[in-house]
Parts: sequence; structure tokens; C-alpha cells
Amino acid sequence: MKKKLGLLLGVVLFIYPLWVYWGINHLDFRWAAFVLCIFFIVRLWCIRNVLTKAMKTQLWLASMIGIAITGGSAVSANEELLRFYPVFVSIGFLCWFAFSLWFPPTVIEVFARLKKPDLSEYAVHYTRLVTIWWCMFFIINGTIATWSAAEGSLTFWAIYNGSISYVFMGIWFAIEWVFRKCVIEPRDNE
Repeated sequence: MKKKLGLLLGVVLFIYPLWVYWGINHLDFRWAAFVLCIFFIVRLWCIRNVLTKAMKTQLWLASMIGIAITGGSAVSANEELLRFYPVFVSIGFLCWFAFSLWFPPTVIEVFARLKKPDLSEYAVHYTRLVTIWWCMFFIINGTIATWSAAEGSLTFWAIYNGSISYVFMGIWFAIEWVFRKCVIEPRDNE
């Protein structure tokens, strides 16, 4: 039950910017903020079923930030505060990935070992490079998210943070996947 609820909340919070946009345009935004705050509180309750301790910590931190932002927005009647959650998500992922560069294994190495536990030294080096690439992505994405929250229109903010950033993330992932399949795995299997 908790696992299914956690997945459902993950999907709902995935479209956070679209919910905020809709709430600001069709409701008193404080109600939208309040509902999102409840979602974050319930997600906090559901994170016990997460795979790794690092992912659990990341979700706990993201939920606490979400509660602070949505709760703070509802209480202070500050709708702009709602726009900064994607910024903190990018910062959180950047910290998680960057921290793993100094204290290996890297995040990408951990994921790679789920599929292939006995990685070669070459593959471990490659996962480190991919972790660095993702850090660069989160810096760029976080910068755009910050600008859109502080200076951009609500429409641009919702479109960028609710869809364009996901498209960029998908493209980034696809490029890495193709490169790994065509260049890295054949070399690693020699």
C-alpha cells in the first residue's frame, strides 16, 4: 500500500509546476500550496520503501524542503515561494551527485552495479565521468530554474520546470545511453 501510494505521489509531485500553475490561475494559490504540502507530508511517510539509504535521504530532504516551501507559501500568502521548489530539487541532486565524487562510489556507479555488479576499472572511471556530466546538467538546469522562478513569467516557469527540463533530462540520458552502448560496453567487453 505504502509503495503504491509513494509511486502515485511521485507522479503527482513530478508535475508540481503544472499543479502550481493551475492552482495560481484557478484557485486561491494557498489551497494549491496546502494540498501540495499534504502530498509532501504523505510522501515523507512513504519513503521507508526506497531502495538505498542515499535515495531515502534525498527523498526525505526533498520532502522536507517541499513542506517548508508549500507550507510557508500557504501561511505567508507568498505565491512566488512556490516557484523555488524545482531550484532546490536541482541543488539537491547536484549535491548528491557531487558528494559521491568525493566519497565514492559515485551515484552512477551504484546504479551501474545494480545491473552489473563486477564493473571493470574502465567502467568505474566512465561512471565517474557520467556523474560529472550530470553535475553539469544540474548546474545548468538549476540556473534556468532559478531565473525562471525569480525573473520569468509564471507560464515560462511552468512550461520549463514542468516539461522542458524533463525533455532535456531525457535527451541527456539518451545521449549517455547511446554512447555507453556504442562505445563503452564494446570496449569494456574486450
